Amino acid sequence: MKLSNVTKNILTVAAVCLELVAFACVIFGGANPKKAYLAALMFGFFDALGYRLQEYDISSNLTSMIPYVITVCMMVYVVVRTNRKKAKV
Repeated sequence: MKLSNVTKNILTVAAVCLELVAFACVIFGGANPKKAYLAALMFGFFDALGYRLQEYDISSNLTSMIPYVITVCMMVYVVVRTNRKKAKV
């Protein structure tokens, strides 16, 4: 099976996005496997939610952004939480 250049590029971008989400899960979990697992479950939940929302005629472009927006929000939360802990010390 031969893939076109466009398909190869799309697959490459998708792989990079998932790698960044995996890295974000580890950061969010503080290198704790249980917390990283929960973060990955949360990402998967919002990814599945995006697919379900498409059944209600919501744009797939919008629904596919949901897990990545949540990931960015998680990272902002971790940075703010870490800065507050450092400020208290």
